[in-house]
Amino acid sequence: MDTNADIASISGQECFLLAKDKLAAFSSLASAAVSSCDQSDIQHEQFRKLSVATSSSLRVLVALTNALATDNPKRGLFATAPPSVLAEILRAWQANDLSSTDSSPTFPFVAAAVNKHWRSVALSTSCIWTRVVFDFARAERRHEYFKLVLHRSKTCPINLRILGAPPSAYDETVPSELLLQLLTSASHIDIHFRYAGLHDMHFDDSILALFQADFPFLESIEIHTSRAHGAFPSGTRLLTSAPRLCYLGAGNLPLTAFDMDSLRSLTAFSSERGLSDEDYAAISSKWSGLSSLTLLPSRDHSERKSLVLPALTSLRCSRGAVITSFQSAEHFSCLRALDILYTSNILDALSALLQSSPCVSLQELTLRESFGNGPLPQTCLLALTKTVPNIQLIRLHGFLFSKTVSEFFEAWQQESTTTLTLLPNIATLVFERCTIDVSVANSVLRFLQRIRERRRSVDVVILSRSGTQSQFPLWLETRLRQVVGRLTVGTSRSDEPKCTSELTSGGASLITCTIPRV
Repeated sequence: MDTNADIASISGQECFLLAKDKLAAFSSLASAAVSSCDQSDIQHEQFRKLSVATSSSLRVLVALTNALATDNPKRGLFATAPPSVLAEILRAWQANDLSSTDSSPTFPFVAAAVNKHWRSVALSTSCIWTRVVFDFARAERRHEYFKLVLHRSKTCPINLRILGAPPSAYDETVPSELLLQLLTSASHIDIHFRYAGLHDMHFDDSILALFQADFPFLESIEIHTSRAHGAFPSGTRLLTSAPRLCYLGAGNLPLTAFDMDSLRSLTAFSSERGLSDEDYAAISSKWSGLSSLTLLPSRDHSERKSLVLPALTSLRCSRGAVITSFQSAEHFSCLRALDILYTSNILDALSALLQSSPCVSLQELTLRESFGNGPLPQTCLLALTKTVPNIQLIRLHGFLFSKTVSEFFEAWQQESTTTLTLLPNIATLVFERCTIDVSVANSVLRFLQRIRERRRSVDVVILSRSGTQSQFPLWLETRLRQVVGRLTVGTSRSDEPKCTSELTSGGASLITCTIPRV
C-alpha cells in the first residue's frame, strides 16, 4: 500500500487510526524479535529498547485517537470564537449597523444562520436585535418579523426608524397594538411621514396620536412632517410621559404640540418651523438647560431679544432673526460650535451682536452655501472673525460655486498681518462637499502659505459625498502637502457636518486616508 498516498487522502482522525494500526503491527514484530533466539546479545538489547519505545508511543497515540473520537466531529472544519468573544464581535457589528440609516437591518439574521454555535450566541445576545426599519411601503406580511424582533430584543430598548408613514389611517397596514408596542419599546425614534399634498393630517387616525402614550425608554425622537399636513389640533400635547427624553426634533410641528413642563430634562431641540417671540421666551424659561439648538427657518417677529440659554454649546440657524433674538454674547456664554448660512444677513447680525462683547468660547464655525445670494463684501467676513478670536476649526459645507470659496480666502489677502491677527488659533480647515477647482486650490494654498510663514501649520480635511467628488486637483496635491500639517481625504457618511472630536480622533466615523506632510 502507498502510505503517502493513503495519508494525503484521509482525514485527521483516520490518519491517527492508520498510524495506530501500523505502530501496533510494528510493535508486534519488535516483540517477536525480542523473543527470538537467533540474534546476538547486542541485537537483542536493541530490539528490546525499540519494543519499549514503540509500546509507549502506541499508548499515547491510542489516547489521542480516543480523545479525538469523543470531541466535536466538526472541529477544525470551521474556526469560531468562544461565546463571550463572539458576543462582543456581534455587539460591535450592531453598533456599526446603527450608524447606517439606509441599509436593511438583516445582520442579526445572517449571524444566526451561520451555524448552531453562532445561532446560539446571536439569540442570547439580545442587544443585536434592537434595530428596526419599518417601511410602510413594504410593511404588509411583516407582522411576524416585528413580533420576532420584539421577542428577541427582550428587555433592550429598540432603535426604530419609520418610513412613509401615512398622514391618516394606518390600521390596514399594521395593527395599532403592534405599532404601539414598537413605539413604546423604543429608545430612539426617527419617523418620516409621507408627503400629503393638499390633504391635511387626520390626527385622531394618525400615528401621531400614539405619541400621547407612555414612553419609558425614549431618549431621542425626530419627527419629519410636511407643512401640507395642515394645522395641529389645538389643546393636544405629545410626549407628556417621556422622562428620559433628551433630544426632540419637532420638525414642522408647532412648539405648542408638546408639554414643555414635562420635558424639563431636554438638552437638544431642533425645529423646521418658524418660532414666535412667545416660543423663544418659553424655551428660555422652561428649557434653559439646552446645550444644542437647531432652528432652520424663522418667522418675522418683534425681535424682543428674549433668548437666554447659558448652557448652549451648539447653535445652528439659517436666518439672522435667530441671532438677533439674543441680547448679547453673555446669553450664550458657553457656545462652542456655530453653524450658519454664508449670507450677509446672518454675518452682519452676528457681527453686530458680538461687537461689544466678543464670543471667546466659540471654537468651531461652520459656513453653509446659500444659493441665490450675491458675493459678500470682504469687510463682512473680516468683521465677524474679529469677534471670534479663538476659532480653531472652520468648516465650509456644500459650496458648489468655486467663486464663492475663492472670495472667502481672498478676504485675508489684503494685509500681510491680517491672517495672523484675525485667526490666531486656526488649526483645522474642513471642506465638506465643496467644489474645489484650480482657482479654489490656489486660493487655499496662498492662505495656508501665509499661515505657514508665521511658523504655524493647519490640518486640512476634504470630505465628499463619494470618493471621486470634490477632491483637490491631483497635480497640486504635492504642493498642498508642503503647507499643511496633515491632509485627510475621505467620504462623509452623513449630510450633517462632523464635530471636531470626530475629525481629530482619527476620523472614526469617516472613510479617510491620511496623507502625512512631506
